[in-house]
Amino acid sequence: TAKHLGIPVIYETDDLMLELPPQSCCKLSETMKRAIRHMVGLADVVTCSTAALQAKLNDLNPNTRVIENYAVPFSLKEIQACRDTTPHAVIVNTDYFKLADRKQELFDALREAILTLGYRVSFLGSVDEMMARLSSEFPSQVVIDASFTPWRKRFLAGLMQRGINVAIVPLEDNVHHSFKSDIKFMDFASVGIPGIF
Repeated sequence: TAKHLGIPVIYETDDLMLELPPQSCCKLSETMKRAIRHMVGLADVVTCSTAALQAKLNDLNPNTRVIENYAVPFSLKEIQACRDTTPHAVIVNTDYFKLADRKQELFDALREAILTLGYRVSFLGSVDEMMARLSSEFPSQVVIDASFTPWRKRFLAGLMQRGINVAIVPLEDNVHHSFKSDIKFMDFASVGIPGIF
């Protein structure tokens, strides 16, 4: 309808639904895939956040643009005032655990960091059984927050308020995760903390 009325159509995405890996547990029918191809091809412009995803989307719509909408939202003074002096790691995008082959290795490292270095760990995202086990083993040091924050600045403010000083994302070196790494790098850089991917 918008196209018939001459209204520009913008399609914004940060995922390539057509090439989800099998372990994502999200299966699209051929009808759904045709609908996605049609919609992406029909749009006047397609926007995404990373060049890796743009390269894939260009096959469907040559008018694909990267919009890196990442102004630093907080002053350095605010960031420094919130930083914790004790080690506190946050693990975000925990729904990616289902895509990670080396999840056990990560949890072994987290457990070791808690025991030997006194780390506190916060998980932000969907709940995984290994997260729940770690939390029950170290209830004073491990927090799980499964709530969804749709506003980026509020999400980053939440990281600061927790006193986070290092962030971890369970990304692996594959095409699906390459779409996300640039986004997460900018998120953590925005609040002055290093990220481990």
